[in-house]
Amino acid sequence: MTGDDLRSAPVEELLVATARTHRVAHILYFGRSPALHRAVERASRTVFPARARALDRLRDPAVLRRILNQSGVSCVEAVTVTPPDSARTWLENLTLPRVVKTVAEHRVDVVRDADAVARWADGSPPMPCVIEEFLEGPRLIVESFSHEGMHHVVGVTGGAGAAPPGADLLYPAALSQRDAAAVRAVVRAVLDLAGHEEGPVRTDVVLTADGPRVAAVDVPPPVGAAPRLVRAATGRHRETEILLRLAGRPVPRPLAARCAALAHLDDGDREPPRAEAVAALRATEHVHDVRIVEGPHGRGDAEVIVRAASPHAAARRLATVRERWATLCRARR
Repeated sequence: MTGDDLRSAPVEELLVATARTHRVAHILYFGRSPALHRAVERASRTVFPARARALDRLRDPAVLRRILNQSGVSCVEAVTVTPPDSARTWLENLTLPRVVKTVAEHRVDVVRDADAVARWADGSPPMPCVIEEFLEGPRLIVESFSHEGMHHVVGVTGGAGAAPPGADLLYPAALSQRDAAAVRAVVRAVLDLAGHEEGPVRTDVVLTADGPRVAAVDVPPPVGAAPRLVRAATGRHRETEILLRLAGRPVPRPLAARCAALAHLDDGDREPPRAEAVAALRATEHVHDVRIVEGPHGRGDAEVIVRAASPHAAARRLATVRERWATLCRARR
């Protein structure tokens, strides 16, 4: 356990005692602390073991794939292997790319060619693992909340292939009514098959040529980009809808013809962006939020969210933001 986890242990104990004493039906946390998020998750597992078992089925890549393939819902070619040598043999004889998911550590590797197979095997990957076909198509993040066995889709965010040029994420994902209905149906089906009845879930879906396929399922993080995009586009916090549904109250309709797009801005410098550059970017028209996040090389990059009336307008505004950011970065040097 980390130091934060040790400090959160009394919080976990208090949550468990309070929930049992007052017969609390849900333990939810919407804050930014990862340690408190883990404390709430552990407390929920203690108080609601049946819910924990359902989540374990959803998060275990081997169990999830077996449930989906046996039911005929979101079928994906996959094999579960235990010996490392067998895993390498499978990868060397399958058509690449392939996705390798470790069961214990929830690690995901995309193995694209023979060299990548060798690097993966030389890294002593933990076993067992699931080797799946690489799903081609737009990628979607579907956030849902279940209550008394009813699954409510809170938002569908578009990722790679489902966002406009220059954007990493788009909310709401630009889907036809037919595709949107199919995505919602497959998410609700996997939750039913796993016996999930209560709580939030994030489902990663790929819209393939054969229809939507579930790539992974997990508990959404306490602070993520997708919920912030929902807020930017609708003016409403994700947790507001969850609490309204728990209270049995109507959920207001989102703002019409609004979307939000997110992009990461890399200035190519080794130093994290300065506060004055970030503040100047925040003052740019149509920018909803700017924050510093850890980049691919461990340093801070700027993450920006813009609001617009359409995906095309969002792409144009992101282009303007990138030009503004480049100017600010040049002024620093």
